[in-house]
Amino acid sequence: MRSAGFARMTMISGVISNLTPVVALLIEDGEGRPQRFHVALDTGFSSSLTLPLADIRRLGLTFSEQTLVTLASEEQIACNSYLATVRWQEDRRQVEVLELGSRPLMGMALLDGSKVAFEAREGGPVTIEPLL
Repeated sequence: MRSAGFARMTMISGVISNLTPVVALLIEDGEGRPQRFHVALDTGFSSSLTLPLADIRRLGLTFSEQTLVTLASEEQIACNSYLATVRWQEDRRQVEVLELGSRPLMGMALLDGSKVAFEAREGGPVTIEPLL
């Protein structure tokens, strides 16, 4: 859904930090104010986002459900799921956020429909653009 009044942001950018692609992502709090998070791209994660519980509480996200998540080790764990609105390229997108881990991660569901490019070296640029 396109939203009037938002700055045009067709490209999301970041850098390689500790050999991990990291980008700045705007997530709206419960009152619709954008909060900036630095999130690591995780191509092995098929959902949209993970956030630590402290960040979920700070944003005031709405609880959705408890769901089972399969980790890379094939272990299944119960995980709380929340709804959040992110500012994604030119749009606002409602996504599922899993309460998981100690740092924010972005998965393939959020990257779907995008071109991701990065230079795999410390400090290298990272860009996410919509597919044409």
